[in-house]
Amino acid sequence: MIIKVQREKAINGAIPSRVYLDSAFFGYGLENEYFAIPAGKYDVSGKRSEKFGSNKLYLSVPDRSGIMFHGANDKDDLRGCIGIASTRSSADTIKNDLSSELYERVNNAANAGEGVAAVVVDPVPWLKIAGLVAVGGCIVYYITKRKKRKTRK
Repeated sequence: MIIKVQREKAINGAIPSRVYLDSAFFGYGLENEYFAIPAGKYDVSGKRSEKFGSNKLYLSVPDRSGIMFHGANDKDDLRGCIGIASTRSSADTIKNDLSSELYERVNNAANAGEGVAAVVVDPVPWLKIAGLVAVGGCIVYYITKRKKRKTRK
């Protein structure tokens, strides 16, 4: 099973995302931009969180510890972890914790012998300079050119 965290453009110091389980939409994610983990692929393990008093999924992020999926409302609830919820209240807030359901789904997959990993993906950079246009039923890709600034000597 792959847990994909597809990040979107950061807003107000928060990084909103959409979370997918094996390509199926699962819920909304949120991270604190200042403490965000690097994009990449991470092993996942489940264990009891003493802080939250329930089972959580932990990501094995190099040089960090205690990085997990847990409930959150806004970026101030997060210090490197990924908030996971069923509802996005606004671009930088979420609600309705899904971390227990995520743990159960992943735990069931692991018990069935499936490997589990989390993939954190940054927004696609070319979307900033490219666009898609529908022409006669076909989708046409184009790139906008930026003017170069003249440098003063």
